Amino acid sequence: GTLSTTSRYHIMSNDRFGLNRQYIGFDINETIVNNILKSTPKDPQSSFRINLCDICNEDKVQAALSYSLSDLGSNNVDLIISHPPYLDIITFTEHDCDLSHIEDLSTFTKQYVKAVGNVWQSLKKGGHFILVVGDVYKKSEVIPLGFSLMSAIRSNFKCLLKGIIVKDIVGNRGKIGQDALWKYRAMKWGTYIFKHEYIFVFKKK
Repeated sequence: GTLSTTSRYHIMSNDRFGLNRQYIGFDINETIVNNILKSTPKDPQSSFRINLCDICNEDKVQAALSYSLSDLGSNNVDLIISHPPYLDIITFTEHDCDLSHIEDLSTFTKQYVKAVGNVWQSLKKGGHFILVVGDVYKKSEVIPLGFSLMSAIRSNFKCLLKGIIVKDIVGNRGKIGQDALWKYRAMKWGTYIFKHEYIFVFKKK
């Protein structure tokens, strides 16, 4: 099974490769959750379970996770994929508990570690945790969000860092037609143009 933990969007798949994967998603954005529910199969045997939930709320996460796992006939998951917000660069909801409202790196990291802790126990031993994240620019300085979160996971959870993949985001669908904006921001703040994200791969001990 795959568990997507994010306050932005879910990892979705139609399992076109016939791998019989099952997915559990958590998202705090009601619009996104409703759109996913409309686009996923209505068959009760569907491989998807999507939860409208604050990933930092331990009680709600555990209740939703327990129900979803039971409903799918599983006790744990093989893989967790997490794509958190990049601090408060883009605000995704009006909820105060939304991670995308946090400007301070230290506060954000503590809340993110709490969110990961709420689902970590569901990951089987030897299972993998994937963190997809990029760095941010604030006040003319690069804030190393990616490496801060990577370090926090290594410090707080029993895991091995198995790989660091640099993902080229030039030409991403969300950035098409915005080259001028990125160049303007780079010139304004005196920084390099933001062209990459990181994919950190961890293995649970």
